[in-house]
Amino acid sequence: MKINIAIDGTPLTRELSGIGKYTLGLINLLGTFDNLKLNIYTSRPIPRNILLPKSSTLFSYNFNFWFGGVIWYFFALPYLLNKSNNIIFWSPNSRLPFFLKKNLLKISTIHDLVYKIAPRTMRFSGFLMDSLFIPFSIKNSDYLVAVSYSTASTVAIEFNIDISKITVIFPVSNIDQVNPISVFLPLKRGDQFFIFVGTLEPRKNLERLLISFSNILHLLNKKIYLVIIGGNGWGKFNIHKLILKYNLSGNVVILGYVTDSQLSFLYRRALFLCLPSLYEGFGIPIIEAYSLSIPVVTSNSWSMSEVGSDASLLIDPTSISSLSYGIYTMLTDPALRLKYAHSGYFRYQDLYTLSKARNMLTSFLNNCISPCKNQ
Repeated sequence: MKINIAIDGTPLTRELSGIGKYTLGLINLLGTFDNLKLNIYTSRPIPRNILLPKSSTLFSYNFNFWFGGVIWYFFALPYLLNKSNNIIFWSPNSRLPFFLKKNLLKISTIHDLVYKIAPRTMRFSGFLMDSLFIPFSIKNSDYLVAVSYSTASTVAIEFNIDISKITVIFPVSNIDQVNPISVFLPLKRGDQFFIFVGTLEPRKNLERLLISFSNILHLLNKKIYLVIIGGNGWGKFNIHKLILKYNLSGNVVILGYVTDSQLSFLYRRALFLCLPSLYEGFGIPIIEAYSLSIPVVTSNSWSMSEVGSDASLLIDPTSISSLSYGIYTMLTDPALRLKYAHSGYFRYQDLYTLSKARNMLTSFLNNCISPCKNQ
């Protein structure tokens, strides 16, 4: 007999970034379990290009209006779940709804604690939502999942809970299985570039990245570009003004949001990925690059030092000299790039493949499902 499991698919209704990619990966993994009946609930329609498991059922609504998110989590989603025959509910975005029935087993994924660690890098509305929902999710979930050991440790310390009660299940990436589609770049034949991938917001440390790149341009003997990939986030900085400010208009290309097929093409052509974030709960672009044997320069703090480990060139994200050195070294040393291309791919194969994530998920679900079989 199949067990009905519900999941909040709302993160799929926007351009897929970190949590959206995590949610889609989780849904696809859950869809591979024959003993589960997967029911997906969304507060808005999802784009047609997002493919869900054939075995799943989508319940899509339209709360795409001001205050719609609050109504969804406080009233609509609890109502739908409480009258359903679902045994398990999984919140993939730390948004456990209020007023859920007691006999519904509740799972919450905690991605990060930005609102505690780096609150000034958040939009105020996001800060308020996380301040409300994350503590509630941690307190009221039957099971907690973290996307990294770094996040699990931070949650345990900040909320004074036993870390053994938090299960780590890594996010998955299928970028290596996506057919690449070419993207027009205003570059000449033979021009080379490195890439940044992520939402354009203060936490991503883009201004220091631009300053560091500007500082080493005069040391390079050929034209090098920085290609910035990602949708607009928020913040008082204007990326275009910063590019002009640091005299980089001839060396920086801004692509905005791209599809996974386009992203796959860009990864494969890039010299390396540079992700110098001030804080991440995991850092999905790192394993995307790893899976395609693309070298990585990333921060030596939080989850990035865990995911990066000795398979990435680690830099101090608060130090322009450290970041400049990392970029310059990776640009000018082909042997170093080859070393990190190999070590990153091997680390991906050791820890972050789909099969590894499925094994982690299988073990976790066995613990969750056992008490549900008598319901």
